[in-house]
Amino acid sequence: MQAGTKDVETGVELAGQAGEALRQIADAVQNVTDMVQHIATASEEQSTAGEEISSNIESVANVTKQTAAGAQQSSKASQDLSILAGELQSLVGRFKLQENGS
Repeated sequence: MQAGTKDVETGVELAGQAGEALRQIADAVQNVTDMVQHIATASEEQSTAGEEISSNIESVANVTKQTAAGAQQSSKASQDLSILAGELQSLVGRFKLQENGS
């Protein structure tokens, strides 16, 4: 009977150790789950930031294109104005004022 009691005590002790090991495993699994959640959250935040950066770069590219187009238009307008100024100077040069002999 003592041997049976000893076996039961050993079994109870082993069951307690197994229970403790399972608790530690469960805690480790929870820690890993928490880490995975943090990684997923950080990944999502980085993705959102990347999308914002991409959108801002696209906006800068559009403004640059508009600025270049405006500069070309200004250049063309300056050329046209120069031509018109030359034509005006030519036309003004054709006018002659009459001298009045009084």
